[in-house]
Amino acid sequence: MIRAPIVVVGVLALLEASCVSTPVLPIRRWSDTSTWGVFQNATAEEMRIDLFTSPKSVYATFYVGPGGCNESVIFSGTAVARALRGRGPVWTRREGALIAQGLLSFPKTVSGYDFRVPKTHKRNVYYLVSHGKLELMTPAEGRRRCP
Repeated sequence: MIRAPIVVVGVLALLEASCVSTPVLPIRRWSDTSTWGVFQNATAEEMRIDLFTSPKSVYATFYVGPGGCNESVIFSGTAVARALRGRGPVWTRREGALIAQGLLSFPKTVSGYDFRVPKTHKRNVYYLVSHGKLELMTPAEGRRRCP
C-alpha cells in the first residue's frame, strides 16, 4: 500500500522536473526564394494557363475564370493561355483557341518585391492576360486587380 503513492509522486516529480528543465527552442524559418506569379484574366471567357520551362516541359497548369485571378510559383520560361471548349468542370474540358502567350519576366528589381518575407503580396509578380497579350503589371496595379 505504501509503494503506490511513492511511485505516482515519483513519476509526477520526474515529469515536473523535465518540463521545467527543457529549454524552449525558437522556431526556425526556412528560406523560401520562390517567386509567385499572379495571373488576372481580362477576358470574358474561362482559360487554362500552362507554364513551361522549355517547349515541352509544363510545370504548372491552372484555370482562371473571366475577370478572376489565380497564382502559381513561377520560373523563367513561357506562359500559354488557351480558351476552353465544351461544358462541365474546367479540368474535363478541351483546350480551345490560343488567347495569349509570352515570356515570364520577373526582374528582381521590381519595385516593392521582397524575397525575404514569407508569402505575401510583396513576393508576387502580377500579369494581365488579355487577347493576344501577357503583360507585366506594377505591384500596385496587380494588388488593385487581384486583392
